[in-house]
Order: sequence, then C-alpha cells, then structure tokens
Amino acid sequence: MNTLNRLVLVAILSLSVPALAQTGVSDDRVSLPEGPGSIEGIGDNADIDPNMGMMRYSVPIRVPGGFPGMSPSLTLSYSSAGSTSIVGMGWSMETPSIERLTLRGVPVYDAD
Repeated sequence: MNTLNRLVLVAILSLSVPALAQTGVSDDRVSLPEGPGSIEGIGDNADIDPNMGMMRYSVPIRVPGGFPGMSPSLTLSYSSAGSTSIVGMGWSMETPSIERLTLRGVPVYDAD
C-alpha cells in the first residue's frame, strides 16, 4: 500500500510539472502605458536597497522662490518600509521650518 501511494504521488507530480511550464506569463504579452501615465521614469529615480529589499522613491515638488538666492525645497518621499503618515502609507514629507537668528537677542514685537 505504501508503494502504491508513492507511485501515485510521483505520477501526479510528473503530470503537473509540464502544465505549469506552459502557463507562464511572457513579457511580450504585457503592454505598458505610454504618455503621462507611463512608468518609464520611475526606474531612474528609484533607489533599491539590495540588502533589505526596500525601495525608496522621491518626488520633488516645485515651490515659488523666496528671497533672492534662497529657495525652499520640498520633497515627497516613498519608502516601502515606511509607516502610515498624513500623506499616505509609506509616503512622508519633511516639513520645512523657519529658524530665527537670536545672536542679537530675542526679537521684541511691541508697538513701542
């Protein structure tokens, strides 16, 4: 009985292997979108960490210029290992901040 079970198992496995090989997906069948919705540019900007398998992707956001010579930068960043934030799952955005120079003392905002 044990030999019969093994023989049936080997027969089933040998018949299923050729069926799996014939149903593979070919790259020729996949059609990628063209134009503004295409994904051609993602590969250039994506950073893959081969050790952890994480993908990082950044999207720069254009903002109006500030004072002459000073322009703020704003970037929307994605990490496949990132947590959920206000901009989405895996997405993050560093919020710019303003630093004030207090070398000459704290600013006084009085009407005097």
